[in-house]
Amino acid sequence: MESALDTLKWGLPFKNTELTIWKKAAILMRNIVQFHVFVNGCKRIGIHTVYIFLKKNGIDLVPNDPEEIFRFPMAVAKGELSIEQMQEWFKINCKIL
Repeated sequence: MESALDTLKWGLPFKNTELTIWKKAAILMRNIVQFHVFVNGCKRIGIHTVYIFLKKNGIDLVPNDPEEIFRFPMAVAKGELSIEQMQEWFKINCKIL
Protein backbone atom coordinates (compact mmCIF):
# COMPACT_ATOMS: atom_id res chain seq x y z
CA MET A 1 0.00 0.00 0.00
CA GLU A 2 2.85 2.32 0.85
CA SER A 3 4.38 1.75 -2.59
CA ALA A 4 1.05 2.56 -4.29
CA LEU A 5 0.79 5.84 -2.39
CA ASP A 6 4.46 6.72 -2.87
CA THR A 7 4.01 6.48 -6.64
CA LEU A 8 1.57 9.38 -6.43
CA LYS A 9 3.48 11.34 -3.81
CA TRP A 10 6.91 11.19 -5.42
CA GLY A 11 5.96 10.51 -9.02
CA LEU A 12 8.20 7.48 -9.38
CA PRO A 13 8.81 6.21 -12.00
CA PHE A 14 7.20 9.20 -13.68
CA LYS A 15 9.81 11.80 -12.68
CA ASN A 16 9.77 13.76 -15.93
CA THR A 17 6.04 13.74 -16.60
CA GLU A 18 3.20 15.76 -15.13
CA LEU A 19 0.41 13.51 -13.91
CA THR A 20 -3.17 14.72 -14.08
CA ILE A 21 -5.53 13.99 -11.23
CA TRP A 22 -7.27 11.45 -13.47
CA LYS A 23 -4.04 9.61 -14.25
CA LYS A 24 -3.11 9.60 -10.56
CA ALA A 25 -6.51 8.09 -9.71
CA ALA A 26 -6.10 5.45 -12.41
CA ILE A 27 -2.59 4.52 -11.29
CA LEU A 28 -3.66 4.34 -7.66
CA MET A 29 -6.63 2.14 -8.52
CA ARG A 30 -4.53 -0.18 -10.67
CA ASN A 31 -1.71 -0.44 -8.12
CA ILE A 32 -4.06 -1.39 -5.29
CA VAL A 33 -6.33 -3.73 -7.24
CA GLN A 34 -3.97 -5.50 -9.64
CA PHE A 35 -0.93 -5.72 -7.38
CA HIS A 36 -2.97 -7.34 -4.57
CA VAL A 37 -2.02 -4.95 -1.79
CA PHE A 38 -4.14 -7.01 0.61
CA VAL A 39 -5.02 -10.69 0.77
CA ASN A 40 -8.72 -9.90 0.42
CA GLY A 41 -10.79 -6.83 -0.43
CA CYS A 42 -8.41 -5.16 -2.89
CA LYS A 43 -11.22 -4.03 -5.20
CA ARG A 44 -13.20 -2.52 -2.32
CA ILE A 45 -10.17 -0.85 -0.76
CA GLY A 46 -9.05 0.36 -4.21
CA ILE A 47 -12.29 2.13 -5.06
CA HIS A 48 -12.63 3.56 -1.55
CA THR A 49 -9.04 4.83 -1.52
CA VAL A 50 -9.52 6.51 -4.88
CA TYR A 51 -12.82 7.98 -3.66
CA ILE A 52 -11.03 9.55 -0.67
CA PHE A 53 -8.11 10.69 -2.85
CA LEU A 54 -10.46 12.43 -5.27
CA LYS A 55 -12.58 13.92 -2.48
CA LYS A 56 -9.47 15.43 -0.86
CA ASN A 57 -8.71 17.01 -4.24
CA GLY A 58 -12.16 18.56 -4.64
CA ILE A 59 -13.68 15.89 -6.87
CA ASP A 60 -16.72 13.76 -6.12
CA LEU A 61 -16.98 10.23 -7.51
CA VAL A 62 -20.64 9.93 -8.54
CA PRO A 63 -21.28 7.38 -11.31
CA ASN A 64 -24.42 7.90 -13.40
CA ASP A 65 -25.20 4.21 -13.03
CA PRO A 66 -24.77 2.97 -9.42
CA GLU A 67 -23.79 -0.48 -10.71
CA GLU A 68 -20.65 1.06 -12.24
CA ILE A 69 -19.10 1.31 -8.78
CA PHE A 70 -19.10 -2.52 -8.77
CA ARG A 71 -18.36 -3.21 -12.45
CA PHE A 72 -15.38 -0.85 -12.69
CA PRO A 73 -13.20 -2.48 -9.97
CA MET A 74 -13.99 -5.91 -11.44
CA ALA A 75 -12.82 -4.79 -14.89
CA VAL A 76 -9.64 -3.32 -13.36
CA ALA A 77 -8.96 -6.57 -11.47
CA LYS A 78 -9.38 -8.59 -14.66
CA GLY A 79 -6.94 -6.32 -16.50
CA GLU A 80 -9.58 -5.33 -19.06
CA LEU A 81 -8.86 -1.59 -18.83
CA SER A 82 -5.75 0.38 -19.70
CA ILE A 83 -4.63 3.39 -17.65
CA GLU A 84 -6.09 5.62 -20.38
CA GLN A 85 -9.47 3.86 -20.21
CA MET A 86 -9.49 4.16 -16.43
CA GLN A 87 -8.72 7.88 -16.72
CA GLU A 88 -11.69 8.30 -19.05
CA TRP A 89 -13.92 6.38 -16.65
CA PHE A 90 -12.97 8.73 -13.82
CA LYS A 91 -13.54 11.81 -16.01
CA ILE A 92 -17.01 10.60 -16.95
CA ASN A 93 -18.03 9.46 -13.45
CA CYS A 94 -16.72 12.37 -11.39
CA LYS A 95 -17.88 15.89 -10.67
CA ILE A 96 -15.59 18.72 -9.64
CA LEU A 97 -16.88 20.29 -6.43
